[in-house]
Amino acid sequence: MPQFWKVRREMTRIADQFLAVPTFIAEVLWYEALHMFSRRQPRRYPGQQVAGKDVAIFLLYQPGGILASTVETCRHLVEQGYSIRIISNAPVSEVDRGRLAPYCQTIIERQNHGYDFGGYQFAINELLTEEVVPENLLLINDSIWFPVLTKCDLLQRLRSSAADFSGPVIYRHRKEKKTHLQSYMLHFRQSAIVHPAFRNFWSNYRKSSSKRWTIRYGEMRL
Repeated sequence: MPQFWKVRREMTRIADQFLAVPTFIAEVLWYEALHMFSRRQPRRYPGQQVAGKDVAIFLLYQPGGILASTVETCRHLVEQGYSIRIISNAPVSEVDRGRLAPYCQTIIERQNHGYDFGGYQFAINELLTEEVVPENLLLINDSIWFPVLTKCDLLQRLRSSAADFSGPVIYRHRKEKKTHLQSYMLHFRQSAIVHPAFRNFWSNYRKSSSKRWTIRYGEMRL
């Protein structure tokens, strides 16, 4: 006889899979309606940096206040020639905006919906609307400390790569179609940005606050 906890685990897993699709559809419809009828718009604050040929979209979620390591990340990105657009999924205090402003072009606060891919989508669709086509586009979130080494050359290596789309870590799944670059850092060359598939992905992506769906329809599908 199988142990009861194993039976319960498998029944829970089956129930989760059965409910996953209708739950995802309901979530998408709810947030589409909320976006359509809500008067709450993202808040925008200007930074002190100007637009450049290379753009970094830096996704933050730090409701307890901006960490010193985040400011160091911004400093490093600027030193590497990136113009930073900060997208925060949590409010940023006036003091913290003052700490970030010298290193970024803009700070945008949005609702915490869709994990990092929701913020990435918002910022990229703005770039596409503005017809801004960077030579290099970096997506990065604050789930990592970066850089750790004082003479980190990772960004130079990503820039010099012949790949249209790259990142520092790839997750290799036993099923090839589930193998994907991890989204805490992604790099796109201009050749990828101008491709119709890039615009189509970000224009049609349906964000979700489910980690499962974000990985499946965000990381994996990208």
